[in-house]
Amino acid sequence: MDLVSLLLELKPLMEDPEAHFSRITELLERHQGLAEYEVARFYVSRHWSEVVTKRLGSVDPRERIQAVRLIPLLFPRVTAAGHLRRRVKDADSRVASAARAAVRKLGLADVSLPDSREEPPRRPSPH
Repeated sequence: MDLVSLLLELKPLMEDPEAHFSRITELLERHQGLAEYEVARFYVSRHWSEVVTKRLGSVDPRERIQAVRLIPLLFPRVTAAGHLRRRVKDADSRVASAARAAVRKLGLADVSLPDSREEPPRRPSPH
């Protein structure tokens, strides 16, 4: 699929992003290899900033996981780090694990302050 086909498929889905959340995520994941992927990412991200923020604040951990999965697909590194900051230490271990995977995928060194409840390691590793 080329960029034009992808954008044509995304356009009607973007009219109701909540209803088509899974399909849009799937399309973005499958087409990350496109040379013009950044154009598609920008197109979707400008419509979805509020949707992702809403899902990150949801009580349902499944919605938070969906939002965390979408962050590396949509946002530049600085914005993504801001969104992932609280999710890395989420109360639900599945959400925290997904957030750590997103941090690794984006190659971020650090997104949150160290957990002061634990002693720092004697020999810290880079990852």
